[in-house]
Amino acid sequence: MRERKREVYRRSYAMKGKEYETVEKASVWNYLFTDCHVYWSHALIEMVTMG
Repeated sequence: MRERKREVYRRSYAMKGKEYETVEKASVWNYLFTDCHVYWSHALIEMVTMG
């Protein structure tokens, strides 16, 4: 289960990388912030639930 989740992250990051070239500079920060926020939220939840 955990490995599958990592794979999903990897795939979404790869997609974001392709979009990166086409988005404006202002939007790039939004992407980065959202990605980090989502990633850390999931990591935190995993740590709490897996304990």
